[in-house]
Amino acid sequence: MEEPPVVLRPAEPADLPRLQDVERAAGERFRALGMAAVADDDPPSPELLAVHQRAGCAWVAVEDGRVVGYLLLHPDGVDGNAHVEQVSVHPDHGGRGTGRRLLDLAAEVARAQGRPALTLTTFAQVPWNASWYRRLGFRDVPDPGPQLRALRAREADLGLDAWPRVCLALDLRAPASSMQEVSLQQMRWWHVADVHALETDLFGRGAWSVEAFWGELAQPNRRFLVAVGGGRVVGYGGIVVAGADADVQTIGVARDQQGRGTGRALLRALRAEAVSAGATHLLLEVRADNDPAQHLYRSEGFEQIARRARYYQPDDVDALVLRARLDGRVS
Repeated sequence: MEEPPVVLRPAEPADLPRLQDVERAAGERFRALGMAAVADDDPPSPELLAVHQRAGCAWVAVEDGRVVGYLLLHPDGVDGNAHVEQVSVHPDHGGRGTGRRLLDLAAEVARAQGRPALTLTTFAQVPWNASWYRRLGFRDVPDPGPQLRALRAREADLGLDAWPRVCLALDLRAPASSMQEVSLQQMRWWHVADVHALETDLFGRGAWSVEAFWGELAQPNRRFLVAVGGGRVVGYGGIVVAGADADVQTIGVARDQQGRGTGRALLRALRAEAVSAGATHLLLEVRADNDPAQHLYRSEGFEQIARRARYYQPDDVDALVLRARLDGRVS
């Protein structure tokens, strides 16, 4: 039986008690490591969770209508960086990539805010803590800033330094060479198989079929691009142009390429294609639960003009309709 999809969305007030349940369950994993004090620690208080929720700094992972994980970002940042205060997944729903997706969301939110890094503090010797974050690209912070040092001092006061702790950071400034290794090209028939494989990985049951891509390429008013790097397709996108309006039909980036500017480069290239075709507006739909994509689009000048209920099937997720004015310039 196929597992229900996990969707990420901003936390709502009704979610907050469930966040505490998730934290208690996640804390129980520490008991087997002899860290009973951590397992017995109280979850974030309802008041603290409410502060984050109202500030737009709390997100949840929902599976089959039930909150199975959550993410809290510091409302003000720490030393100018975005800071993960908590990311937890219920153990019954672990091992499915939900924690990684929550951190990907944190990174995208931080980039949209112009933050240079995403920081956190964690246990150095717990397998699902420091070593897991390092596999995701986090690196040790040898010289923490004053606010991060103050957070560590508070942790010590709370007794957490009974076990080694470490400060980690994910650099959100893509190396200058990263985008040089990716080229944008017109999509051709020989790209379809690779694009479809990416589409299936990214969108699951909602993915386009191979035949759908062939059909798009056959239409004269479609413009489709691929991003190629390291000898493989790592992203793709396409538009349809109808008079003054152009619509983004699809856009996707390989999971290991996300956060490196590939999606933004594709979007800007599609915008340029729309301008060259004479369009004055570019429209698109985005899932209402896809915060990283929404941040990207809004940072590129898109504004919401409508909402389509239950547009994305079979997940019953609403679509936000966004539009950007095209003036012939692509920044």
